Amino acid sequence: MALDKEALYGQFLASFQRREKLADLATRKALNLPVEDDVNITTTHNGMQLRHLVGIALMVLLSGTLGGGLTALLGSLGHNASGILPPAAATPSDSAPVGAAVPPAQPQQFKVTFYGEDGQPIEVQQK
Repeated sequence: MALDKEALYGQFLASFQRREKLADLATRKALNLPVEDDVNITTTHNGMQLRHLVGIALMVLLSGTLGGGLTALLGSLGHNASGILPPAAATPSDSAPVGAAVPPAQPQQFKVTFYGEDGQPIEVQQK
């Protein structure tokens, strides 16, 4: 039985082409490049759409009572419907006067250990 060299070469060539195509696809995906037969569709949505309005309506309905849902909705839109006031700003009398002496900070002590290239600790004489 003789070897059919042309058939073997055809199988080798097909296998080589599949490997090259797979390597090219993996490279393009890794670098986030478009694939040859890929269709890249990008859309931009600005403003409120029907799906946003439906979502808001469902949140209002699922939040319990209509009053509670309306309060939550108005609060999320930036209105102060709940009557909660922001904290008052600090008055100058609450803070220290300009140029006042600041108390000194408490001293802290740390233990520092140095290690040599061999991983053994290096002894350091403290003053």
